[in-house]
Amino acid sequence: MAVIGLDIGGTKIEIALIANNKIILQERTPTERHKGYKHILDNVAKLIKSSVEQTNLKIDQFEGIGIGLPGSVDPNSMKMINGNTQAFIDKDFIADLQKELQTNINIKCANDANCFALAEAQLGVGINYANESIGIGIIIGTGCGSGITINKKIFQGSRGGAGEAGHTTLHENGRDCYCGKNGCAELYLSGRGIEDQYFLTNGVREKATKILEDEELLTKYKKDLGKFLSNLTNILDPDYFVLGGGLSKYPHLYEGVDKILEEKQFLRGQIAPKIHQHIIGDSAGVLGAALLVEEFELD
Repeated sequence: MAVIGLDIGGTKIEIALIANNKIILQERTPTERHKGYKHILDNVAKLIKSSVEQTNLKIDQFEGIGIGLPGSVDPNSMKMINGNTQAFIDKDFIADLQKELQTNINIKCANDANCFALAEAQLGVGINYANESIGIGIIIGTGCGSGITINKKIFQGSRGGAGEAGHTTLHENGRDCYCGKNGCAELYLSGRGIEDQYFLTNGVREKATKILEDEELLTKYKKDLGKFLSNLTNILDPDYFVLGGGLSKYPHLYEGVDKILEEKQFLRGQIAPKIHQHIIGDSAGVLGAALLVEEFELD
């Protein structure tokens, strides 16, 4: 068994080649999304070709390529419907990539947050939960994406839009979002959202981790995060949450959020879903993408 996983983010493209339950090669290259769709496509194709060339395998010896895209993906057409890297919207990325690679290799695409949630369900946090569990993976980085797994399989909804929790309303009459709504959770929980809010209030740019060193702002952030998780809990009643992305590495982020969640959930007096920091690390997305093609374990 050999598969290729790709995680295409706003700033980087990561590839992992997996054979016989081992990662045999892993590399990254800049996305450079400001240069447009064709440039990103070229970057992806070059990365795949150069990576495969470093192994003893030919591309058609792989079972397929799984790709995490930065937005909602139609489960039938595999085209991206919406997302913050808008160059991909409505593009037939699979056909275009097969043409660039000159192969008919099987390619599957999914939302990158779904890939993150899938990897943690099958290879990470979810190992300690029953196969019948419900997990919600949330990426709090540049944006705020989320993915849902039920019985350790992606739940993508009828049109591929399940799990777009970052675009649920957190603050009524809040700031305008690119999605057309206002007050979206992403505007207040993501790194970019924190930085934009700080700039609007103070007129200066600062990194999100630096901003959250302010105790008052950190407390406010935790209240928002707790409210957000309680809303998801009241809808899906998951077994656990797993947080990924740059902000998830900030240790003070977790302190006390479980108490807020417990107080705000509808099932008062019940133990709230456990909140975990990711286990797999920054490579969860690319491993989850590979799992779209074939299930595997890592030795």
